[in-house]
Amino acid sequence: MKFGKMLCCVFIVVISTVFSLSGEEKISEAEKNYIALRELYIGWKDAVLGSKNTRRRDLYRFCLDLIGNEIESGVDFTLLSPQSIDGRSIGSLLSMPEPSWLYVHGEIDMAAFKDAVKNSSSNWKRLFRIRGKVLKFRLDMNLSAENVDLWLEKIFIY
Repeated sequence: MKFGKMLCCVFIVVISTVFSLSGEEKISEAEKNYIALRELYIGWKDAVLGSKNTRRRDLYRFCLDLIGNEIESGVDFTLLSPQSIDGRSIGSLLSMPEPSWLYVHGEIDMAAFKDAVKNSSSNWKRLFRIRGKVLKFRLDMNLSAENVDLWLEKIFIY
């Protein structure tokens, strides 16, 4: 087992133990996936030049393993722009507020979306919690930032 994956597993076990000892709710596998993704991203972003490729490779391998599995975020996302709207669904791009590192693409489940924004029309820009099954990913590295793009099968917002 590679060091990065082992470190990630140890981190998840420690977090799970802390929550179970404190009497809090247990963390779902989907939430553990999000926590591990965030930790691996931070390692990639903050890595010094010599280890940046190794950290990127660890993140890439984790994302490969993430395909077909669910991911559930904290209350971190806002709807950037609906890319297509019809009566049944919204094709969308969701992102975290600044600094944005994770972009989520996919079709939003309309029933969940209506429940999430039913109180007022100004809720389009509020923060959401999202859940969905990962279809594909892209690690984007350009001059200004490193980003992770995830495409989800169906995005449930709440």
